[in-house]
Amino acid sequence: MQDQPSRERISPQEEDNQVEDIVLRLMLDDDTPRLWSVGEIAVALGDEIKAADAIIHLHAAGLIHRLDQYLWPTRPAARATQLADVV
Repeated sequence: MQDQPSRERISPQEEDNQVEDIVLRLMLDDDTPRLWSVGEIAVALGDEIKAADAIIHLHAAGLIHRLDQYLWPTRPAARATQLADVV
């Protein structure tokens, strides 16, 4: 019997990092508004819990501002994302 190729599994921390990256890039997309609601992020991501966790971590890291249910990226987050895209 032939061995089936194994799919690489990522750790929960790596998955969380990927979700945070997706949320931040979504917020920084030029084609979308700069001000987001928590609900809009959850709908765009398709997972309310993962969205909430990502928002908490991004806010704690100083990458997004939060005022009640409204979010927007910090200037350093926007600049860092621009620089990362250049590489």
